[in-house]
Amino acid sequence: MAAPAARPPVRRQIWMHGATLIVVSTVLYVAATVFTLYTLETAYYTPKKSDIIKREISIGQYFDQQTVNQLTIDTKEWMRLRDANRPPTISEQQRLLLDQRSQNVHRAMLAFMAKSPNVVRVSVETPDEKSVLMEEDLRRYELQNKFSNSILFKDFTTAVQQSYATDPPESRLYGYLKISVTSPLGNAKIENLTTHFRWLMITAGGLLTFGYLFLLSSLIRPLSRVLTYMQKKDPDTTSIIPKPRTILERAYNDLARDAALTRVSKELREQIATSGTSVADPILQNVPGLLMTFGDIRNPQIWIFGRKMGQSGWHFEKLFGTQSAGNDQQAAQEAVTAALNEDDPLKNPQAWRARPITAGSEGGVVRAEVLQQSPDRIILFIAGVSPSSPALADWWMDLFNRLVTELRYALDSIEGQRRMILQEKSKANISLSRNLGHDLTNIIATGKLELMTINTFLSLSPAEVNASPAKQEIFRESLQALLNNMRFLQEIVNLYRSFSYLQKPRFEEIDLSEMAGDVADLFRLSIPRNIRIEKSLVREMPMAHVEPRLLRLALFNILQNAYEAIKRGSTADTPQGVITVSTRRNEPLNRLEISVDDSGAGIRDEHGKLLQEDRLPEIFRLGFSTKENQEGEGLGLNWVQTIVREFHGGELVAQNHAKGGARFTIRLPIKKG
Repeated sequence: MAAPAARPPVRRQIWMHGATLIVVSTVLYVAATVFTLYTLETAYYTPKKSDIIKREISIGQYFDQQTVNQLTIDTKEWMRLRDANRPPTISEQQRLLLDQRSQNVHRAMLAFMAKSPNVVRVSVETPDEKSVLMEEDLRRYELQNKFSNSILFKDFTTAVQQSYATDPPESRLYGYLKISVTSPLGNAKIENLTTHFRWLMITAGGLLTFGYLFLLSSLIRPLSRVLTYMQKKDPDTTSIIPKPRTILERAYNDLARDAALTRVSKELREQIATSGTSVADPILQNVPGLLMTFGDIRNPQIWIFGRKMGQSGWHFEKLFGTQSAGNDQQAAQEAVTAALNEDDPLKNPQAWRARPITAGSEGGVVRAEVLQQSPDRIILFIAGVSPSSPALADWWMDLFNRLVTELRYALDSIEGQRRMILQEKSKANISLSRNLGHDLTNIIATGKLELMTINTFLSLSPAEVNASPAKQEIFRESLQALLNNMRFLQEIVNLYRSFSYLQKPRFEEIDLSEMAGDVADLFRLSIPRNIRIEKSLVREMPMAHVEPRLLRLALFNILQNAYEAIKRGSTADTPQGVITVSTRRNEPLNRLEISVDDSGAGIRDEHGKLLQEDRLPEIFRLGFSTKENQEGEGLGLNWVQTIVREFHGGELVAQNHAKGGARFTIRLPIKKG
C-alpha cells in the first residue's frame, strides 16, 4: 500500500524555537562559567596574592630597602615643608627650597622604581587623595604578569601607603606616599598559589561543563525537540519524535498519542451522536481521514468482506480510505482474502490479533485487525507503519491496539443505536396498532348505535314516520352521525397510514392554521367531551412547504401526549382539562409555529419532579418516556422530533408553564419567495 503524499515542511519556524532554547541555555552556561571563574579570581585568588605581597613588604623582603628608605625620607621632608609653607605667605626662597625637595623626591622615585621592577606606580597624595607627584610605568603589567604568576587577568595591582602627620599633640595628617605593585616574577609562594587556583578553576570549569553537557543531552535538547514537535502549524496532526532517546521524548510521544486518541474518540462519538444513523458505513468512511493525523500511521484503511448466503468463502466488497497502486492493492486484497478463508475469524478469532500482511506492502509493517464480524460481514482495520527506530516498534503496536479498541467501541455504539432504533420502531408500530385498534373500536361502537337506531326506524311503516316530525329528525340525525362516523373512520385510517410516508415523503404547500384546525377537530372526536379543545389560529399566514401527512401525524401525537398528561394529572375518574392549539408567525425567528398547550401537571422526570429547563431536551432522546412504567403512546417524542427536524428542517421545543401544564411548539421555516 502506498504511503500518503508528504505534507509540505513546516519545520523552519519550529526549529527556531528549539534552537532558541539551546542558545539561551548555552549563553547561561557560558555566563555561569565566566562568573564562577571571575569570582574565584577576584574574591579568592587576588586577595590571597595581595596578602602574600603585603606580608613580604612588611618584613622588608619585597622592595630594595635602601631606595625605599631614601624615598620615604625625601617624601616626608618635602611634604612637611610643603605643609608648613602654603601660599600666599610663601617666599621666593621657600618656593625654591620646595622645588629642590620635589626634585629630590622625583629622583628617589626613579631610583626606587629602577630597583623594584614590580612597582607600576609611586605617587604622593594630599589628605584628600589628590596626587601632587607621581611616577608610573604601565608596561610593567605586561612584563610582570606571566603564566606562572597570573591566571585570567593581567592587570593585578595591590597598594601600600605611608602616611605623614605633624608631631603630637597636634597629630594632623598632611600627606601620603602610595606605592602600587603588580605580580612579582620568580616568587615561589605566588607561583604555588597560582598553580593551586589554576587547577581549582579548571576543576570548577570542568564540573560546570560536565553538568551543562549532561543537562544538554538529558533535558535541554530533548525539551527543545519536544517544543519543536509541539509548536507546529497544523494542530490537528500528531507529530511523533522519530528517534526518542530520553524519558522526556518518550513521555512526549505517549502524551501525543493519548491526545490524538482522545481527539479521534471524541470526533467518532460526535459523528455517531449527530449523524443519527444506524448504519456503520457513513462513519467508517471518515475513519481513515481521522487516523491520518497520526505521524507514523501509513495509509489506514477499512476493508469490508462479505459472504453470500449458501456460500462458505469470503470475498472482498469495498474499502474506505486512499486507494493504493493497482498491483499492490490487488495483491494485498488477495492475500487477506486467502487468510480469511484459511483462518476464518468466526472460528479462529485469536489468529487475527494484529495479523501481519506481507503481500502488497512497500516496506515497514502492515497489519490487519478484525473490528466486527457476523456470519455474512467482516470489517477489517488495515494500517501500515514504518518505525523510524526500533524504540517505536512496541509504541506503534500499542497505538495500533488502542485504535482498534476505539474503532470497536464506535462500531458497538452504532450497533447499539441501531438496536435502539429498531426497538423504538417496534414500540411505535405496537403503539400505532394499539391506538388504531382503540380508535376503530370506538368508531365501530358508535357506528353500531347509529345503525341500530336506523334499523329501528326501518321497521316502522312510512306512515308512522311521516306522522311524527320528531322521529323524522332523529332519523336524519342518526343518518348524519353515521356518515360523520364513516368520515372519521377514513380520517383515522389515513392518519395512521401517514407513517408509511417516512420512506417516500411528498411535500406540498399548505395553510398551517387550516391543517392544525382539522387535526384538532379530528382529535376532538377521539377524547371524552369533558376535555375541551380550544383553538387560536391565525389566518392569512404564509404557506408552509411540508409533508402534510407526516406533519398531521406529528401534531396528532403531540395532542395525544397532551391528553395523556391531563389524564395523569387528574385525580377524578373522569379527567377534565383544556388543550389549546394555536398558530402564529414568529417574526424575530422568522418561523411559523404550531403550539399545543395542556392543563396537565407539566413535564416531569421519572421521580415525578418537574424537569428543569436545561434538561427538557432530554425528553426527545431515544428511549426517554415521561409516562409511568415506560408505557408509551403514539410514535414518541423522538419520532415527532425526527419528523419536524429531519424532514422539515424545523425545531420541536418543550416548555413547562410556571402555573402548571406544558407547551410543545413546532417551528417550521418560512418558504422563501
